[in-house]
Amino acid sequence: MKLEIEVPDELVSQLRSRDARFVRQLIALGLRDLRLEEAVALLRDAGASLAFAAEYAGVTRTEMAAFCRLRGLHPRWDQQMLNEDLGR
Repeated sequence: MKLEIEVPDELVSQLRSRDARFVRQLIALGLRDLRLEEAVALLRDAGASLAFAAEYAGVTRTEMAAFCRLRGLHPRWDQQMLNEDLGR
């Protein structure tokens, strides 16, 4: 699929010297980060569970919890979640 987007001039100069693979990877990483940020907002603002937020973002609960802590949130863990994470 071909997609055309308008990019600010200051970014064009940075992207011009890169190959298409780099730009695809940049977009994929940006989309992943956006999903993580949206998942944090769901936890913080909508009362979503950690499990739901992790599934939404496409990461494990452990990864989601770590990302939340980086954003100043401290999601709750219950015994069932701990047991699942430990494989019990």
